Amino acid sequence: MSKGTFGKTASIYVVGNMLSKAVAFLLIPVFTKNLSSSQYGVLMSCTAFIGVLLPIISFEFRSAVKRIYVDIDEIGEKKKFVFSIFSVTVLSGFICLLVFESFGEIISLSIFNNISYIPFIRLAVIATVLKLVTRIPIAVLQIQEKAFIFSIIKYGSSIAKLVLSVFLVVYFERAVEGALEGVVLGNLVVLPFSLYVVYTNSLVAFSWSYVKEALSFSVPLIPHNLAHWFASLSDRIILENYAGPAEVGYYSLGYQLSQGIGFVATALATAIMPYMINRHMIDGADGHFEKITKYYFLLMSCIGMLVVVSGPYVVRIISDPEYYTASYLVYPVAIGYVLLSFYHIPRIYLTISKNTVLISIATIMSALFNVGLNFLLIPKYGARAAAWTTSLSYALLLIFILILSNQYSNNNIKVFETISILSIVLITSSAFQMCILYYGLSVWFLPLFISLIMFCVVFIYKFGYISYRESYQVFNN
Repeated sequence: MSKGTFGKTASIYVVGNMLSKAVAFLLIPVFTKNLSSSQYGVLMSCTAFIGVLLPIISFEFRSAVKRIYVDIDEIGEKKKFVFSIFSVTVLSGFICLLVFESFGEIISLSIFNNISYIPFIRLAVIATVLKLVTRIPIAVLQIQEKAFIFSIIKYGSSIAKLVLSVFLVVYFERAVEGALEGVVLGNLVVLPFSLYVVYTNSLVAFSWSYVKEALSFSVPLIPHNLAHWFASLSDRIILENYAGPAEVGYYSLGYQLSQGIGFVATALATAIMPYMINRHMIDGADGHFEKITKYYFLLMSCIGMLVVVSGPYVVRIISDPEYYTASYLVYPVAIGYVLLSFYHIPRIYLTISKNTVLISIATIMSALFNVGLNFLLIPKYGARAAAWTTSLSYALLLIFILILSNQYSNNNIKVFETISILSIVLITSSAFQMCILYYGLSVWFLPLFISLIMFCVVFIYKFGYISYRESYQVFNN
């Protein structure tokens, strides 16, 4: 069990993910200056629609690949498993295209009031199917811990999509249509590499038994992912219907700025999941996993507080005054993302124990809570209500997943210490936010926030969550 191997793998994932997201972040002002708030809202709604459609047509087979692939011993059987799952995935994508070409206008009008099927939703569907084809090869590379090749395909695609989108929006002035065309072209760029990965990791031999086993594992995760994305899409749909596309634009900008927390969390979880799945049966693994969990929680807490303090300033730097409302939305969404980042670890433990149904139960309950609050509060309070309901629903999700993980998996998460760290994040961030609400943005708040961070560090050491000796060993390594 090599610490160096994990550190190297995690670093590649984080660097690759942050590079692609850094490009996305740097291009936000390009979109906000070339698209109206209404057009930006349409683009974000189409992006959320892709996120909802993808888990439905993919059957969430990528999760099954990550878990079941490890349990298959023979190389030939592994290749048969990959071919079987990939074949069903491609067939599902083809059927999806046929359904939307036949009933796309009806489906579009039943979801959105102001977004037509042609060209917006049609382009979103094509982009989804192309992304679907890359999912299985990316999952194979992840469980094989081939981080470098994984990053080239996954994050290279993200960078290509963003660059092409901006090129079409700015130079060809194709607005939302051009941004979506860039997503389609970006997925096409990495398609040959994905097909090559499938070719080298499969043989032409179909097995229904492997498909059934994968379905039994992954189907319970479809409601889980749908609930995640439905909660994300529902706030935009409700905002669009009750507050207008401009409110969707404000909310989406604040949401994107806070997503930096989610980007780091997802990148680290991408490394942690295969690492833990491949080694959970080794003696002494529990103690090693406990340290990984501890430092992961601390890192995500620090990043969350950094986003809270910098977000309002960034909004005013990268956008026009029309978007300044988004600066007040960063705080609640950022807190929500910190809570969501903590959720990844207990979810990994439930995945190892193959209790995927419990993951879906927790996610569905929090999503229903989110949607209910959105209907209740958005018509009156608009984008601010959407931001706060997001944060509250992620808090509920973390509570549910911690309870279920402690009950039905062999985890070593210390709940009391976890709650203590979250309390520090919440108190510190809230203090800074209250200063902004009452006194507005000021450069004097930065020294104040640094002082609060120093207090948090001292508290963490005195509380005993981490020792001086342990810190020295980590930095020395």
